[in-house]
Amino acid sequence: MSRTNSNERYFSRLANFLIPRKNKVHLVVLILSILLLPSAIQALEPIDLEAYNIEADEIAAEEFVNQELSTSSELFAFIVTVRDPSLVGSGYPTEERVLENGNFDYSKLPQSEEILPFDPNNGIKEPKGGILNLTVLREISLKSDVIELNLIADYITPMVNDVVGSQSDGILSIPNHLRTFMNGDSYMTNPTIDIYGNLIPPATNWTNCGDLECLKFDDLNLTQAHIDLAVNRIILNSNGNFIRWLSSDRTFVQDSTSNVFGPLDGDITNKDFLVKGRWTASSTWVLVHLDKISLEDDGWTFIWKDAHQEKSLGLIDGKISIGGYLLNDGELIINPPKYTAEECKLLSEEGSPCAFEWTLLALEGEIRKTDNSTVSLLLGPTGINVEVNREMQSSIGLIILMLLIISIFLWISLRRYTDVMLVMFALGLSLVWMQGFIGWISSIGNLFGLSLIFRSQFSNLLPILIIALGIDDSLHVLHRYKEERRNSKDIFTSTQITLDRVGRAILLTSLTTIVAFGSNLISDIPALRSFGIEAAAGVFAAFILTGIWVPLVRLSIDQYLDSREKLIPERKLSSDGIGDLLKKFTKFVTEGKKSLVILILALLITIPSLFGMMSLEGDFEVDDMLDPQADFSVGVGIVLDRFPTEGEQAALLIEGDMLNPKVLGGIPEFRENIDVMGPDGEIADKISKDANNNSDLNAIDEIVVGTLASMLFNITPFENVGWNTSAEENGVGCSSLNLSDESGLSFLQKLLPKEMELDPLQIASNPSLLNFNYPDFRDRGCLAFFFGFAYVYGVPESSATHLQGASIPKSVVELYIYTNDEIDPTRPWLTTNGIEPKFTHMVMRYGIRQAENFPAVGLFLDELMRDSSPFTNLSRLGGDQSSLEATYLDPDYPVSWVIPCGEPVSRAVASEKFEGEFQKSLLFGIFLVLGSLWIGFRSFKQSLLTTIPIVLVVIWLYGFIYLMGDSLNVITLVISSLSLGVGIDYCIHVTERYREEKQKNKNKSTSISLQNVSSTSGIALFGAAASDIMGFLVITLSPMGVFNLFGFYSAAMIGLSLIAALIITTSAICLLDRYHEEE
Repeated sequence: MSRTNSNERYFSRLANFLIPRKNKVHLVVLILSILLLPSAIQALEPIDLEAYNIEADEIAAEEFVNQELSTSSELFAFIVTVRDPSLVGSGYPTEERVLENGNFDYSKLPQSEEILPFDPNNGIKEPKGGILNLTVLREISLKSDVIELNLIADYITPMVNDVVGSQSDGILSIPNHLRTFMNGDSYMTNPTIDIYGNLIPPATNWTNCGDLECLKFDDLNLTQAHIDLAVNRIILNSNGNFIRWLSSDRTFVQDSTSNVFGPLDGDITNKDFLVKGRWTASSTWVLVHLDKISLEDDGWTFIWKDAHQEKSLGLIDGKISIGGYLLNDGELIINPPKYTAEECKLLSEEGSPCAFEWTLLALEGEIRKTDNSTVSLLLGPTGINVEVNREMQSSIGLIILMLLIISIFLWISLRRYTDVMLVMFALGLSLVWMQGFIGWISSIGNLFGLSLIFRSQFSNLLPILIIALGIDDSLHVLHRYKEERRNSKDIFTSTQITLDRVGRAILLTSLTTIVAFGSNLISDIPALRSFGIEAAAGVFAAFILTGIWVPLVRLSIDQYLDSREKLIPERKLSSDGIGDLLKKFTKFVTEGKKSLVILILALLITIPSLFGMMSLEGDFEVDDMLDPQADFSVGVGIVLDRFPTEGEQAALLIEGDMLNPKVLGGIPEFRENIDVMGPDGEIADKISKDANNNSDLNAIDEIVVGTLASMLFNITPFENVGWNTSAEENGVGCSSLNLSDESGLSFLQKLLPKEMELDPLQIASNPSLLNFNYPDFRDRGCLAFFFGFAYVYGVPESSATHLQGASIPKSVVELYIYTNDEIDPTRPWLTTNGIEPKFTHMVMRYGIRQAENFPAVGLFLDELMRDSSPFTNLSRLGGDQSSLEATYLDPDYPVSWVIPCGEPVSRAVASEKFEGEFQKSLLFGIFLVLGSLWIGFRSFKQSLLTTIPIVLVVIWLYGFIYLMGDSLNVITLVISSLSLGVGIDYCIHVTERYREEKQKNKNKSTSISLQNVSSTSGIALFGAAASDIMGFLVITLSPMGVFNLFGFYSAAMIGLSLIAALIITTSAICLLDRYHEEE
């Protein structure tokens, strides 16, 4: 007996076993559903979009910097933009922008579409000065006051204001700069000293304002003329630092009535040709520096999935409140909870701390209540999880409409209401089972200490697989049941044949789909391995419920109707219905040499599609993920358009013996390298720039030079902890620099800013430096003292030219250097145990411009590593991680690890990893599917005929994505992967039904057999595809980019799968089997 017949007998026995026990099967399904429900709810945990769970050095380095380094402060930004002047004064007054619960009413705030349009070519004429208008600046100052009165003020930590050279309390904005300048407290309005200790007159002043009285910023008599004058003086004397606070449309607008002379067109490098006017720009920042450790200690978390989830329902001002959202005129708007520290501590003790995103969004609302001449927005990535959830919940209506459309097309295909209800119920139950199985798998894994499930963005996309496979399987079993009843079979025999014949095909489709997604288990990425497990759970659930259980339920319903003589015969198919049309189309395709022509055309389409597939690149466009009109998207767009030279914060982590002078000496060389264009040109030149177009890098060398400047200005704080110029090695183990030592002078010169030339003759002839010993930074003892002093005390205030004289708090120093040792505050060059401390890590911080372009970021990171040669050359493994302990044993190799890190780096690396792993899994999955079908069909030829069309679908889909101008992102990668699982399902049904037709009558021609396939299984395939396509096209109406792309490419994927099954597979079978017949 053949194995095929053996398999058919097996399914016949399975059908004969299940049909008499169908009621018990129903009971088992009910009990299992109840048991799975709690696990299903548990499995639906929130997903943190910023969590990657990827094994990559860059991501590990970012986690180390965020978690292990002693500092844990972070900058948060609000973008403030000029509001359209025609709308100023309109809308609701501030006191009416409040709900009855005291929270702000988002619907009554000035909206992002009211922002003054961006015009990079012409300055802003109205209001005068744009963002530098006095009224606008007063409004921005009020926003700072709001922050200071907010509970978040308890967690503000100091930062350096490099514009005016002072320490800020933790809030920075243009009004802060102007207030300090007009108070006479800036380095620009005070005498300074140079590196030789010489007194340098102030660069400018706020004591002589011409015809104006020099007023302070908070003076009620202050005018726009004062602002114009102060801004111009700051810009021309702040070394370009103030310019970076203004959007790229900044310029100097001519105005003959003004008494301020500024550079033509705002070119600060051209001070020879000055004209009357004022500075203008459209946008600026408000920066807030927060202590993350204190926030976490008081019950907040920065990890969304670990946070307390807002689920409460209620009414506020007659509007439905859902968690942290409010239903307003059919649209969800944010209504963030206003946590207190006490509430968050209690929630944290219960295991679900407060989500900091909500608190920051609540602060944004309070700030936006003050908007009148401006529009303020919280700048991402903070808030992305809230926005994603809002848009997803807002799209529920479209999802319901999608299900309604699917139901309508199911009725058109099945023409029986109970069939439609049965399919929809089975689909819903399949989703519950899938989530329940995922919960069980997770619990079992945890029981054995294994983490098997890592919920990710991909998990949210799995329902498409269940919907597509479930509808397909349901239609196949129900149409086969109807077919047998039309052939005068009774309901029991029809069910038996359905389970026997279709059941085998569905089992084969399910197994191959599970195998296809099981290929993800070879991935190095936990989220992809989890995706394979989750998909397998979903496919298994769909197989049991839609492939096996649905015909049994149909039988029970018809048995009930038959017992009451209400069962009506199945209607005959119309001679001009879809089945007949498909049959005629198949006849046309299989006639003559048309099948060969079709396959050649398919190949011709595949060639350019393959080219497009190879040309696809990954990126992260916010518009592809979210509603482009959402505040989050608008804020990102403003930064990209109006602040192109600024970048998203990233870092270069150096691990090793940081007291080895070779490491410090490598920083100046690294600075020079990053300012030189690399072999990849401008595309890889993505590091943020300062106003002078130099690469903007902050590192410990600036702290060292600042500490030296502070010592020159006032040596007392250093003497108080042991520095003694009369003692050997200055009493702290730090050698003095020999001014005749050219090598030592050269080493110090490299550490100084480029514009600060060191002349030993001036040092020697300066009487104020007779008793001052310059430290020799080639001596690790000097680094131990200077690092230790700054680490414990920060950098005291100085007035050194070019260094802005700002005191630098220790929390800022901790951003750049790290030790795990406890420094002795009375002897900062030693630990409390009296030994030299080990400074093991150094962080150099920079920004990455246009970080959403992942391929360009990849080139930038390659270039960055080439530029890092001063450090990688100090590493035994060329920068790859090696033994930290070994760096203290060999002074020639003091570096054990050189690695870029930061959120933009992690995103780019994650994207590249996901792309590579997806494609590897897809390729492996194709071979697994081929092997599975070979085992299932017992025929390599038929397995090949079934697999190749789906390979073409995958290539066509990638080509279509390229043609539409989209890129590789989470959505397109997952849908391309799903195309293998869904498409193979369609092709298997064609191949399996063809095998059945040939077994019934081997003398029947290939064309006739294929026509019968089209008029039977083809109806189910067409009905399933039509239902899915129309349903998914509905959600393309969603403004949310995820749903839009998801629906569009899902519909395309299913349409291509249908073409592959009914045209490509049919043509291939016809061509090869006809050739076999002729032989």
